[in-house]
Amino acid sequence: MSESYYTVAKVSSPFGLDGGLKLSLITDFPGRLVSGRRLFVDINGFYREVIIKSFSVTSGKHGTMFLEGVCTRADAESLRGYSLVIPESEVRDVGCELDDDVFQYCDLMECEVLYKGASFGTVIGITEGGGGELLIIESKGREYMIPFVSEMVDTSAIRDHKITISPAEGLLEF
Repeated sequence: MSESYYTVAKVSSPFGLDGGLKLSLITDFPGRLVSGRRLFVDINGFYREVIIKSFSVTSGKHGTMFLEGVCTRADAESLRGYSLVIPESEVRDVGCELDDDVFQYCDLMECEVLYKGASFGTVIGITEGGGGELLIIESKGREYMIPFVSEMVDTSAIRDHKITISPAEGLLEF
């Protein structure tokens, strides 16, 4: 059985002439992106190992990175649009200590979803929407997308592998 991978960044474009990459950060823990760290480039399901030479956050959820072996603009261009991922076994290595009430997106996966006090479905994914992240919930063979905002998603029982949703009217059409 092959290992699962989690996306930490996406390559937006080349940066400069020496193989630099502009990144859109997916991780909330940029401290994990340190010099010498092993990552993988997800090239349509083929995972190419790379080593970080340097990384810096430029603003908010954006950064620049140099990788060993990526030395020219053409090398960097060949990575445009691909995801930088880490193996599931390394997800907990965030480069800092976490508070007890902090969780990672992988903790949401396969959580039971409660709606109006009853079991509704299971979290099967998270995606980026126009206004922020959306939880993808599978229920009775259908998928629902719920904005991942505190007004609609209560994660207080995540340690029990449960979340409660209170979606705005009309989001759940049965």
